[in-house]
Amino acid sequence: MQFFLYFQLFRLPVAFLLDALFGDPVCIPHPVVLFGRLISRLEKLFRRLFPKTRWGERFAGALLVFVLCACAYAVPILVLYALFSLGLRHGNMLLLTCAYGLDLFWGWQ
Repeated sequence: MQFFLYFQLFRLPVAFLLDALFGDPVCIPHPVVLFGRLISRLEKLFRRLFPKTRWGERFAGALLVFVLCACAYAVPILVLYALFSLGLRHGNMLLLTCAYGLDLFWGWQ
């Protein structure tokens, strides 16, 4: 439990330090690039689904913002929660280490 508290205190400074030392990784796509692709696809879909009126376009834009914010929040939270809870429930240090590593990796990105 003490390690968990220390990790919570140092995860953002460590992620910042990793970013300062290594910059963005070039071998994998950056999350901003993935979000750009998601925005393009959702925008095309919403333009087909909603009417070409002032309110239709505003609603589609608001829905796009909501969906993107929900994805940006829900995906990491659900993945990390699953890894942490399974690791704690079963006493599996490998899962806990993977969860901490993934959390730092996403913070670095």
